[in-house]
Amino acid sequence: MIKKPIISILMNCFNGEIFLKDAIESILKQSFKDWELIFWDNKSTDKSIEIASSYGDERIKIFKSKEHTNLGQARKSAFQKAKGDYLAFLDVDDLWEKEKLKSQIRIFDNKEVGIVFTNTVYFSQKRKENLYSLNKNFEVNTNLLITNYPLSLNSIMIDINKLKNLEYHFDETYNHICDFDLMVRLSAITKVKYLKKSLSAWRIHENNESFIRKELFNKEKKQWCEFHLSKNYLTDYKKEIRELELLTIAENRILNYKFNFNDFKKLKITSFSNYRNFAFVFLSCIPVLPSIVFRLKEYLYKLKWK
Repeated sequence: MIKKPIISILMNCFNGEIFLKDAIESILKQSFKDWELIFWDNKSTDKSIEIASSYGDERIKIFKSKEHTNLGQARKSAFQKAKGDYLAFLDVDDLWEKEKLKSQIRIFDNKEVGIVFTNTVYFSQKRKENLYSLNKNFEVNTNLLITNYPLSLNSIMIDINKLKNLEYHFDETYNHICDFDLMVRLSAITKVKYLKKSLSAWRIHENNESFIRKELFNKEKKQWCEFHLSKNYLTDYKKEIRELELLTIAENRILNYKFNFNDFKKLKITSFSNYRNFAFVFLSCIPVLPSIVFRLKEYLYKLKWK
């Protein structure tokens, strides 16, 4: 009798051969052994499948998409193959510490918890640093996830039984924010717990889309806000969704050098969860200067990491 895996790991891959070995081997080194890796190849044209197949480990289950899809559809398709009780995520360019799964799964002894995440090391060939301060210990709820999303996907583990209580899981509508969408909706029905350990690592390189394609993320965030302001899935969080919408419009205004005095009319201090968000939206309405600051920040980021 084949033992049922306790943790299903989703690894969505599209031409990931450069870093793939490191990612898979960080799974194989886990001290917790009862896992399955759902390797979903999204029509790669490189040697990704050959690399994933080379390990000969029956826990590595390889699936090939019939056509290339967006990430939301790929995550959904991979999840449909999962047989575990808990769900973890590792993209092809990221890494785990060997105690990651073992440390996280213990937190689910508290049956009210549906999401557990850890600190994450951001690293490149040049430097590395923790995503959160090592002494930081914070409470995460739906309000925070909407207005100041702090999670790194490779650090997250989910109770699949909690996930089944959602009306729908991964939304194939989204390519760039499918993970954000799922975590926000799941957090509305279960508790989120932070484990104050650096147990995952997020690799910074020139193809990180979250840095180089901000306009596409913002387009999907705008669509997400419009959808949830008109639907009842997140009825208790309309205020936070409106705040995110204003933040998204503000960043687009900076990215595209757009300015409109009418934007000031939408600003109300009471509409924001913190003064930092209000200040960002307010300053985005100033002509030219925010765009210059944004470009300078991008330049300094490249100097720091690349």
